[in-house]
Amino acid sequence: MNFLKKSAFTLTELLIVVLIIGLMSTLAAETYVTTYEKSKGFNAVAMLRMIRAAERIYYMDWNTYTELTLTCGPATTGLVAGGYIQCPNTGSASDRAFNYTVTAPAANNFTATATRTGGRFTTQTIVLNDVSGVPTWSGSWRSDWRP
Repeated sequence: MNFLKKSAFTLTELLIVVLIIGLMSTLAAETYVTTYEKSKGFNAVAMLRMIRAAERIYYMDWNTYTELTLTCGPATTGLVAGGYIQCPNTGSASDRAFNYTVTAPAANNFTATATRTGGRFTTQTIVLNDVSGVPTWSGSWRSDWRP
C-alpha cells in the first residue's frame, strides 16, 4: 500500500485555468468601459437638460436666450453670471468628461452642445437644439445614448 500519494496540477490544467481567467477579465474590462462611457453620456444629457431649463428661465425673465460663457471666473457673463446655472466646465480638462457650449443664434432658439474630451469617443458630441421650446437631440456620440 502506498500511503504517500503525490497529487499535482498538470501543465494543461494550469494553462486552461489561465486561459479562462484571461477571457473573463477581457470581457469584464470591455463591459466596464462601456458602462463608464454610458454613465458619462447620461451625465452630459442631464447637464444639457439643466442648461435647457436655465435657458427657459432666462427666456421668461428677458424674452430672449443667452449664450453660456464657458470661461468661469470674474469675466463670466450670461447664465452663469446671472445665477441661472453653475458653470459646467469647472475643473481641469482631464477631469471633465465633456465640454459644454451654448449658442443662441436667434431670440427664440438655442443650441447646447456637449463635446467628449477623452476616452474612446473623444471629440464626439451630444447636441440639444431648442426651437421655440421644442427640444430635438442629435450628435455623433455613441448610438445608444438618445434620451
